[in-house]
Amino acid sequence: MRNNELIKNEQLILNTLYGSSGLYGLQLIELIADASDGEIVINVDSLYPVLDELTEKGYVEWFWEDEDLTKGAQRKYYKITTAGTELINQSQSLQERLEKLVTDKNVDLSNDLSGLKGFEFEVVTVNKQGEIITRENQQARSFLEELPNGVTLEMVYIPGGTIMMGTEDAKVEKLVKKYGSERFRRETPRHKVTVPDFYMGKYLITQEQWKAIASLDVIEQKLELEPSLLSGKDNYPVEQVSWYDAQEFCRRLSRQTTKQYRLPSEAIWEYACRAVINNKQLPLTSYSSKKYPPFYFGETITEKLANYNASEKFAHEPLGKFRQRTSAVGSFPPNAFGLYDMHGNVWEWCEDDWHEHFQDAPNDGNAWLSENCDIKVIRGGSWSFKPYSCRSSYRFDFFCDDHSDDIGFRVICL
Repeated sequence: MRNNELIKNEQLILNTLYGSSGLYGLQLIELIADASDGEIVINVDSLYPVLDELTEKGYVEWFWEDEDLTKGAQRKYYKITTAGTELINQSQSLQERLEKLVTDKNVDLSNDLSGLKGFEFEVVTVNKQGEIITRENQQARSFLEELPNGVTLEMVYIPGGTIMMGTEDAKVEKLVKKYGSERFRRETPRHKVTVPDFYMGKYLITQEQWKAIASLDVIEQKLELEPSLLSGKDNYPVEQVSWYDAQEFCRRLSRQTTKQYRLPSEAIWEYACRAVINNKQLPLTSYSSKKYPPFYFGETITEKLANYNASEKFAHEPLGKFRQRTSAVGSFPPNAFGLYDMHGNVWEWCEDDWHEHFQDAPNDGNAWLSENCDIKVIRGGSWSFKPYSCRSSYRFDFFCDDHSDDIGFRVICL
């Protein structure tokens, strides 16, 4: 029987180091809790690599404790040292500052963040049946970019952090078997990616925003004012635009605003889509092997959560409508960063050239570029595609000079 002090020590490690920003970017990988005789027993077997690293740095120390005196069994336990406690205190101080940035609309911790305004939204989580199991109120900060003709572009502040990009091998094998396709192997190998702070469009670029920028003077190529197949819908996403068209849009937008706008890298897009946050609703800022759900709202997708071909199932959710067209931006629940339509509606162009896998991919959030590549990455799925293609890690490729009525984009600002 374990004593209360051991339980208390390991719970302290969980509650303080896990999910904290940490001065050295330290974070426990995984903690598995089971009930046993009314006590909490924490299995640290999967934590040894990181716990050993913490031990080397002097933040925790380990010791042996008799597990079953009748059998002479022992087990290795960990507790936080004085240095670890100091790290925790400093980390919590940093967390408090970051938390204020997210929740306090009046605080300004950096000149770069001056002028941001807070907005509130609700985030939902669903189970495999597509039933909403949690609703949480969240806040984020953004600024409005003034475009010609009274049009605005809302850009959301996304604090930088770290995720594991791609899909675990075991999940890939299940997907390959379920759908009879090798395309899911494009999501491997899973790898750690750290991205800096950035701003991202709260919504997909709309037809109204496109027209406002497309009406400006040419920089490198002409742009049609109304390229969309479903045209005349100001608040609908622009589509039928090529990667080159999106690049010209970014050039004109940058010149107009004197800011640096561009397409997101594939890594930044996945980071923004997943919106992985810790127990203080802050982005993870250090290594984590957490197994993320396939969608930012949980284990499956439904017609009430996104615009896609809902006539087919992903998990055990009910079948839904196949709308067969785009929908107004912001029609469905946002993710924990306050971004809308990251799943479905239209595919989103990324900056990156196409690669068949993630082997040797950048780990710093930069776009992965090659010479003379005419195929680019698109992400997010669309109104015309099956639910599995809307997953956060699903990758697809498209010729950069081509266009489709289910491909659009959103922009980032660095």
